[in-house]
Amino acid sequence: MEAMFDLKELYWAAGFLEGEGYFGISKSIKQNWAVPNVSATQVQKEPLDRLSNVIGGNVTFNQRNHRGKNNKYNDFWKLSLRGCRDEQLRKNHHELEEEKTL
Repeated sequence: MEAMFDLKELYWAAGFLEGEGYFGISKSIKQNWAVPNVSATQVQKEPLDRLSNVIGGNVTFNQRNHRGKNNKYNDFWKLSLRGCRDEQLRKNHHELEEEKTL
């Protein structure tokens, strides 16, 4: 079975998110739901575009209104992903696990 993603890109994304990413859960007790979310921020947009091509999500520009002492804080780009990209990402993970056992 052919993998839908380049294995090197998946490894790169995993390493990038391990170092630069945030993993959390958004939940509502009143409405009884919970959704996993992933985010990463960078001053440069290109790494987040590459990451978005692998895992999905939206890349947005965030401008700092308050610059702080000595103009210290930079504007930044943010990738946000809530929930799973789609069924294909789960299938691809399953395929990778099968390859490991062969």
